[in-house]
Amino acid sequence: MAFPDLIQPELGAYVSSVTMPGDFSRFWMSTIAEARQAGGEVGIVQGGCPSWCSI
Repeated sequence: MAFPDLIQPELGAYVSSVTMPGDFSRFWMSTIAEARQAGGEVGIVQGGCPSWCSI
């Protein structure tokens, strides 16, 4: 379980100083277009679990 270093109401009022790059939308649009052009089937594969995992 995550343990944040801020609690309410400070957590709710938090505003990040990180800004989105100017080409963010263009980057993702071209990345998605490349993936669609590559084609192929989408599949779901169950991942493994470390030896200490009890799922």
